[in-house]
Amino acid sequence: MSGNIPSESQLSVGVEVGPTSTLVALVDATANVIAQEAIPRDAVAKKNIAAALHLVRRLCAEAGITVPDLKAIGICHPGVVSSHNGTISFASSLGIGGTPYPLGAVVEAQTGVPTVVDNVATASALGVAHHNTFHEFHVSREFAVNYEPEWKNQRADFAYLSLGFSLAVGLVLNGYVRRGTVVEGEIGHIPIQPGGLPCHCGQRGCLERYASRSAISRLWPAGGEGDDAITTMFDAAASGNAAALAASSEFADAVATAIRIVILSSGVHGVAIGGPLASAGEPLIAAVRAALDRHATHSPFIEGLGLPSRVDLAPPDVPVGAIGAAALASGDYASPLMVPQVYTIRDTP
Repeated sequence: MSGNIPSESQLSVGVEVGPTSTLVALVDATANVIAQEAIPRDAVAKKNIAAALHLVRRLCAEAGITVPDLKAIGICHPGVVSSHNGTISFASSLGIGGTPYPLGAVVEAQTGVPTVVDNVATASALGVAHHNTFHEFHVSREFAVNYEPEWKNQRADFAYLSLGFSLAVGLVLNGYVRRGTVVEGEIGHIPIQPGGLPCHCGQRGCLERYASRSAISRLWPAGGEGDDAITTMFDAAASGNAAALAASSEFADAVATAIRIVILSSGVHGVAIGGPLASAGEPLIAAVRAALDRHATHSPFIEGLGLPSRVDLAPPDVPVGAIGAAALASGDYASPLMVPQVYTIRDTP
């Protein structure tokens, strides 16, 4: 075994099942990714699992270990996930309906390794906290000045907002990941427009219809149906395209509404934006901060919360879902996660 590879008892695998791909990462106890690789996601759940496990075996072999040497396997998955019994349901894109599919039991039976299943937003929230606990953390200058006395050296307390095919939130409260009893983090199904756009959940006016990939397709049809459409929308807006400017402003308003709901209801210090649509990067976060500023124009109460300084992008190019899933499975988050000691002040544009 290479000298750069920790002992096998310290290694876990995190698997993140996304809209178009499945990412597998070999992770150590301090959130370092030893190896990772993504493969196209199969539309049939059983085939997708088989391909992911094949990749797990290969990454383990390349690291000089076998699958039974792993401490645990964690899987974060779309749909309604029961973390208590490792089942998934209502993941229509994988052919899974209302009957719970025992994903955790299936993987554990095939590998002999303890397996935990959770939803993507919850795992990603823990992944951001776990990664930032062991790595450098970036905060805005305004946030550091206004909130540092109550924030630094405290238990991690924040939310992860996942923007993609759906809209969901994961919470780390007082250093621990927060779970619900039946569903959790389904902020996208809070109606914000009575009688508004129909949602696949059966309601109308759900926040998800205004702050997800379907919203981009509706607001900016020139961008097509994929996750790249948001980048083309912001590029066109930067060039002065009137339709793109209107579309990006409306989308940013909806995301800002989601952030207000999360902070006002949970009291978290900050929100990290992630998911496929976060690939738009700085133009997205700038537009969301501008929208939060607009929302505070006529409300001294909202203005006093300093919301623009409390939102940022999740760490780019870091597989936070896989890191969080591995941490959930391995128990490496059993002690409360703390706000890191090492951080960099970032000037907010």
